[in-house]
Amino acid sequence: MALNDRDLFPPGRRLLAMECLALAEEAVKHAEANPECTKHVYRSQHPWKNEEMWLVRRATDGEWKMHVDCAGFVRNVLETTLKRPFTAALSDRSFMRAKDFCYFFEHLPSVCVGKDDGRNDRSASSCWCRIYDLRTILPGDIIAYRHKGLAAAGSTFMEATSVYNLFKALKVKQIFDAEAKFQRYGMVHRNIAEDEAVREWADSMLHTLAEIGIESLTSLRERIEDDDVKNLLLCNKVEISILKEAMQSRAHDTGHVMFAAGLAEKIEENKWRVPVYQSTASSVKHPGVQHGYRTFTLSERGQWLWEGDTNILGVPDEVFAGRFLL
Repeated sequence: MALNDRDLFPPGRRLLAMECLALAEEAVKHAEANPECTKHVYRSQHPWKNEEMWLVRRATDGEWKMHVDCAGFVRNVLETTLKRPFTAALSDRSFMRAKDFCYFFEHLPSVCVGKDDGRNDRSASSCWCRIYDLRTILPGDIIAYRHKGLAAAGSTFMEATSVYNLFKALKVKQIFDAEAKFQRYGMVHRNIAEDEAVREWADSMLHTLAEIGIESLTSLRERIEDDDVKNLLLCNKVEISILKEAMQSRAHDTGHVMFAAGLAEKIEENKWRVPVYQSTASSVKHPGVQHGYRTFTLSERGQWLWEGDTNILGVPDEVFAGRFLL
């Protein structure tokens, strides 16, 4: 790069971004002083099952409750600052998860392309830019990594709990890929899993498979190589390779997302450590909102990776980062 990202976007000109950082820092300090106020809780797609809770009382000494997962923490900090839902890129939920942040950053341009205020879902990309080099990360930037796969938004499939949910995920992927081709920067702005076409097709596949004696994931796995099953699937426009990945996945999350709390520090050749504000279930401190560190590796191909886990393909997770420019 001819210019350093820090020169292009000095932090003093990013007032809303600094507000986000200040809230994230305050939340972490409060959680570390009062661990009982935070939990690591996944947000359910069903409102009646949702246990996520975000209650911050900055102007008073009232009780704080931060029962959120990683994306819930980042999302709620953004939404509290912007005073609106943040749904810049969606796929199979009505709210953004780690994989959606990854997809959002992956498809952003590297420079600001407009003067929108970021309060409209379809213009949000105009006031963000992608950070390609984690060595230029600034406090307040958002870092995300995902378990790469063939599901919607480039993530691995979540572990299927039924034949119906398996084929529902496959149809979401098909519609997502088709819809993204016609959207600005490939961003989808709706929860495709709620599309009636998804439910109808999943129901149809459930009944079609039942007619040949397949009524469970176990029986589908056992018979996936049978010619009659393959022919049936191909007739219904099911790609066998994608179906196999979806059946094999044991993933329970889509990745991780966090705020950078400081600058990257080189710890060894091609490895850099970044202080972060995050919500995590795996911690020696307490599950939930906290300060921590993440170490990222720069590959020979110039790609940033997080090697703490591998996806179903056996490769490290891809890392993406974005900067809010307002």
